Amino acid sequence: MRNKISLVFLLTLLLVTTLNLASAQTEELARIDMIEVNDVVVNNGFIAVTAGEEIEVKITFTAVTDAKDVRVKAWIDGYRNRIESETERFDIVENRTYTKKLVLNLPLDMEITEDYKLIIRIANKNNEDQERVQLTIQRPSYELEILSVDYVKTVKAGDDLQINVVIKNRGSHEIEDIYVKARIPELNIEKRVYAGDLAPEDCEADCEDEDAVEKTLVLHIPENAESNEYEIEIKVYDENIITTTKDTVIVEGIEKEENVEVLSTETTKDVELGSTETYKIEIINPSDEEKTITVSTSSPLEDKGIKIKVTPEVITVPPESSQEVELQVETSKSTKEGSYEIPIEIASEEEGVIKQVGITAHVVKSKTTGAFNKPLFTSAVVLAIILIVLLIVLFITVRKPSSLPEEETAYY
Repeated sequence: MRNKISLVFLLTLLLVTTLNLASAQTEELARIDMIEVNDVVVNNGFIAVTAGEEIEVKITFTAVTDAKDVRVKAWIDGYRNRIESETERFDIVENRTYTKKLVLNLPLDMEITEDYKLIIRIANKNNEDQERVQLTIQRPSYELEILSVDYVKTVKAGDDLQINVVIKNRGSHEIEDIYVKARIPELNIEKRVYAGDLAPEDCEADCEDEDAVEKTLVLHIPENAESNEYEIEIKVYDENIITTTKDTVIVEGIEKEENVEVLSTETTKDVELGSTETYKIEIINPSDEEKTITVSTSSPLEDKGIKIKVTPEVITVPPESSQEVELQVETSKSTKEGSYEIPIEIASEEEGVIKQVGITAHVVKSKTTGAFNKPLFTSAVVLAIILIVLLIVLFITVRKPSSLPEEETAYY
């Protein structure tokens, strides 16, 4: 009997503990006062939104208790992929009101017949509060989407580039007289085809046209096209709507000739703190046309106490001639010792950036630090040689025997 009473007591204690834990875990954290979507207050738990748009969700709530590490999160329930946004962690104080804003990007292909819900959750690791908003999905009146653009990514100069484009009407109205255009601006080539009319995506009866179509465009790559990567622009439009997308294609063509050569007499120098060193660059124009050249550097070294000056920045180099440009690298007393790479861009008005060269500045306290001073060392060697020669000459002079006395002549 005693064992039965103990068992009943333990079961009762376990039940009370479980209820207390459940009560603690479901303790109210915050009271949501207002939800706004794109500055429109949500009434009766319903709101209309447009597929393909960005919506801003504004949540105003009052803290019911003090809590730490709280997050506000919003997401769309019912779509095949996760659409969500959340705040960073923050603390709340009882009876204080807070406002948080979140942004959600609605896909263009959301179905108007599906049941989508916007869920708002305020939570930390122990408690949470949720509220649901029923979304009514509407479509833009007129919206064209480029579903795909297919073509080979590498083509030879002189060949045809075939581009297949699939477009779809994502709007709620029929779109008439649609055109598709493909062009490569740098090669000055383009092609346009007529795509006809497209019915609304949700058209179920009396639809004479499809809501999607595939069109093929062919661009002829010029025979003299240079080897390069070129941008392709695809445009789908009618008299009111324009939808564009961009991609790239590699053209294997003639190699671009280098019309400018750059010679640098010395690319690496030691620069003492608080001093200036000059680098010289010779720019050669081997072509038969005059060229205007700009020499510049984009190296952000001023915050490190290094100033770079190009003189002159713009030069005109006659045909089959050359011209010299000086780059002065100036350091301050506060510049840290070390090696600094300085990129130099050589550009022309016609061709843009032609070449990139680099110079290196070794910033040191003194040029004699840790190494021989070459001019001084050379002078010392020369003086030593002269001294040795003088000593040899002096030695020979001292050791030279005096003139022998003349022999006496005897007369008998």
